Amino acid sequence: MTDTSERERESLGKMREPSFAVPGEAKSFARDARGQPLRFPGTPPVLMAIEAWRSLCARTGCGVTMDNFYSWIRAGKIDAIRVRGNYFVRVRTLNELVKKAFSGKGW
Repeated sequence: MTDTSERERESLGKMREPSFAVPGEAKSFARDARGQPLRFPGTPPVLMAIEAWRSLCARTGCGVTMDNFYSWIRAGKIDAIRVRGNYFVRVRTLNELVKKAFSGKGW
């Protein structure tokens, strides 16, 4: 039983890699047991909303609060998926937000 819990801890550690630390475009942070990006056929890569917010702040240097980010999601300004009470933002959507931030047109 200890082997299982050690494996679970390892996989959780891999899933929680900070995606915002990598410069350039955001990447999905979820990893399988071999360390490969977690991908499901036919689904776009997504980030948890908190990871998307951290990535947005790190990549743009903006002062968007987490409360504002979540209110934008709830208002439909940011395209997100809700699964069992958790919001997930598509990586493509996050990259578009970063481009908007640097375009000078505002959010």
